[in-house]
Amino acid sequence: RYLPDAALRSAVERGQADLHHALHASVIVVCSDSMEMNPGSAAIQGLARSQDKQIVLYDSKTTQIVGANQYRSSRNLMIECSANIRVSHADHLVSAVKTLLQGERSQR
Repeated sequence: RYLPDAALRSAVERGQADLHHALHASVIVVCSDSMEMNPGSAAIQGLARSQDKQIVLYDSKTTQIVGANQYRSSRNLMIECSANIRVSHADHLVSAVKTLLQGERSQR
């Protein structure tokens, strides 16, 4: 897809900022609250996991994927299982982040 130079630079700069923040954060919150997870969010989650970052996955969708042996999940298993905590209500995001931050402090 064609993007004008200014729009392309802006998109690249936003992507670079997202990666920088992901690499320097203690906890990453990833939103997968749509039918298909945004590939950029999935890539950031994978990068964060490779760096042993703590990950909160926000996924309020109720669709179920049925896999082998009737295993049910709402996401690809790599996405779902690479998160430390999965929350389905926005009201639980802050407590999930606090839980991960407290665990990080207790390990130091």
